[in-house]
Amino acid sequence: MRILVTGGAGLVGSHTAEFYANRGDEVIVLDNLMRSQIFGYSKKTVKFN
Repeated sequence: MRILVTGGAGLVGSHTAEFYANRGDEVIVLDNLMRSQIFGYSKKTVKFN
């Protein structure tokens, strides 16, 4: 089965994607990575997520 996970770079989305991938499903992750700009984080990377 194909699964689309929106917000896949966040906590819930990444765990959801991992769950379905471990089940053997095809997982497509979509995230705009805009959280740092929206909330004004000074870090230039999303690695802290």
